[in-house]
Amino acid sequence: TSKPVPKEELEKVIEKDAHDNVDAEVDQEYLKAVFDEEGTLKTLYGQGGGLSFGKSGDSLEGKATIEGDRIRGEVKLVQEGDFAVEVAMKFDLPIGIGEMKDEPVKLEPPVKPSVSGTYFAGGKPAAIKFVTVQDREEFSGKEAIRIVFTEQDTKGSKDPQFDAGFGKFGNALILSVDTSGGVFGCEVAHQGHSKAPFSAVGVIRMEEFDLSTGNVKGKATTGGEDDFFEETWAVDLTFEAPLTETMRKAMVEGKPKKKEEEKKTAKTKSSKKKKKPSAVSEEMDEEEKGSGLAAQKLALPAGAKKVEYKKLVEYITFETETPVKETAEAFSKSLSGQGWKEGKGGLIGVTNAILSKELDEASLTIMISPQGKGSLVKVMSKGLDWSGADKGAKKPAAKEDGDKTAEEIEKEAQDLIDKTLKGVSKDVSSDLLKDIFKDDDDEKGEE
Repeated sequence: TSKPVPKEELEKVIEKDAHDNVDAEVDQEYLKAVFDEEGTLKTLYGQGGGLSFGKSGDSLEGKATIEGDRIRGEVKLVQEGDFAVEVAMKFDLPIGIGEMKDEPVKLEPPVKPSVSGTYFAGGKPAAIKFVTVQDREEFSGKEAIRIVFTEQDTKGSKDPQFDAGFGKFGNALILSVDTSGGVFGCEVAHQGHSKAPFSAVGVIRMEEFDLSTGNVKGKATTGGEDDFFEETWAVDLTFEAPLTETMRKAMVEGKPKKKEEEKKTAKTKSSKKKKKPSAVSEEMDEEEKGSGLAAQKLALPAGAKKVEYKKLVEYITFETETPVKETAEAFSKSLSGQGWKEGKGGLIGVTNAILSKELDEASLTIMISPQGKGSLVKVMSKGLDWSGADKGAKKPAAKEDGDKTAEEIEKEAQDLIDKTLKGVSKDVSSDLLKDIFKDDDDEKGEE
């Protein structure tokens, strides 16, 4: 990993099966190598630069040997194409985690906020001079903060994030970041871009991020120029600022009592075992969110046509008359308006795109591929309410999904993924397919 893994996160990693990625458990840059009993590298997972990958097969090179209580070896992977990956690593480490103890937190004195670097949009620079840190609610079970970069001082503002978004402090950049450096919210409020303010999650990332001392420091970067609606923008800001007094105090005093956390965990596990939610009223408020959201009320982008709801396998297909990237941006925007957040593993290539969205316990994996002058979109869902999906929904002209065998359904999904990931090894597609169908309940598995 890029940073030490806290004890509670490492325990979650150990609970995972060998052939599983650990994006959600670690949520930072990492590599996970899986070896067989003879020491041959079988699978390699990784996350970094805002992307994640899974690879197995002949393209992997690697060997590991056990000597006493240590394991030594190396791994190598070179994958070319739209989603290029290059890995070369040697390791020599003890087996097991030993006695990990929670060390007392030692905070440094609050630093004076500072920021340097560049922030461009539409070819125009922003003179970012101030950085402000705000508390915010947890995201996906992890503590988080909000970082606001502005041209003018936010002192005196009751809500810097809100005021900055409306241009009160000049050009601004507003990021929501979890405590391991994962960026899950990005608002670009730069007057040089005609579409500002806009959301750009998945483009920007954190480097050299750390807040363990009570001060947060790091580098927010897009890694170069990015295009949004035919206009460019770019960020490369190095910063340092103190956490709020509330967060600094919480770091010293520790997290909520263990009993409360156990109740929360038990509730989550219990909800996963429940059957699909009952029918949702047709009069359900559009603002209702979460796993009770009806499939037919999912916020599709304007211009979606030939919409088909496939209840048995819980996916939606439709077509658009716009190119892949434009379709991806429009769909992402409409889902954001309904409360959906960015999930892990989203990829937008030159001609194909994969979007990952999360809302409470529901999730979407969205495949977008070219079709004529427009795009074909396929939405694979988990946690939506499909009880009323066949009421007023357009049915496919072909035979019903209920007539298909499990093998046919899986092949259809695999064909779609292979088409979307054109130019990427089928091993990646196979791993993605496993993620889509893993840990469903028994009834879904039988289907």
